[in-house]
Amino acid sequence: RDDTAPSIVADEATPIAAAVAHARARGKSRAVLVTGRQTSPVEQARIAAYRAAFAAQGLTLSAEHAGDYSYESGRSLSAAVLRDGPEAAIFATADAMAMGVIDAGRADIAGKPGDWAFYGFDALSLARSEAYPISSIGYDLDAYIARVIDHLRQPELFVAPAGVITIPGSFMPHPFCGGPAAFECWPAES
Repeated sequence: RDDTAPSIVADEATPIAAAVAHARARGKSRAVLVTGRQTSPVEQARIAAYRAAFAAQGLTLSAEHAGDYSYESGRSLSAAVLRDGPEAAIFATADAMAMGVIDAGRADIAGKPGDWAFYGFDALSLARSEAYPISSIGYDLDAYIARVIDHLRQPELFVAPAGVITIPGSFMPHPFCGGPAAFECWPAES
């Protein structure tokens, strides 16, 4: 991000901390992290937020695997990601990667499906299905777009001093993991 320009960003650290706390409350003491493009400053910040949350909750990061946000990269990493077994919480920085891990590892997961804990990012509606027990992180895309449109319509509101406008993020536990059957509304913008 250019520090002299205004930015509209999503708060990712708060819901990441909530997701990691959820895993700890489920009895997990280890974590596996599946990351996206590590050259991205956004992904670097996301990875740092996960590592900080793991440390704060006392979860040991037992493995980290680099993917590319795609379903295919999750599938290709599945065996390595699932190696720690259901004792480790699986965190992916994209729901699509978590879905790939699950699909390629269904035979391993089938023995104890309720013991596994999968966490994604993007809040895709498919992640809330029975096929994909993924608790996810997301933010209100409509609120984000509205702020961008405000900036385009009234750029004078965003002139010096440049600031950061933050859209709140949310952690949404899967219904199988204590979450609501449907996530119907986003928290109000702060």
